[in-house]
Amino acid sequence: MDSSLTTSNMINSNIVWTAYEFSKQIGTKLLQGCDYIGEKLAYWFGITRPKYEAEIREYYWMKEQESLKKKKKLEEFSGWKSDGDAVDCMDSAKLIKNSSKE
Repeated sequence: MDSSLTTSNMINSNIVWTAYEFSKQIGTKLLQGCDYIGEKLAYWFGITRPKYEAEIREYYWMKEQESLKKKKKLEEFSGWKSDGDAVDCMDSAKLIKNSSKE
């Protein structure tokens, strides 16, 4: 009699185990499907981009524009002396005297 009880217990345990595996597979597939749909909806609504991406792009654009302005200003005034290099009146008078002597 013991052998018949163990056989029926084994059959019942296999049925329970099979049902568990089946429900686990269905649950996994369902979760994967929901994840896929969630990703597509997030992409469609545009919430996959970083929150401050536009501000970061604006910062780099402004930085680039500022460097271009500086470069353009340097090109415009490349032949001119700056205020620190300016010649004062006494130096210019000396230069005139020295040039007239020669």
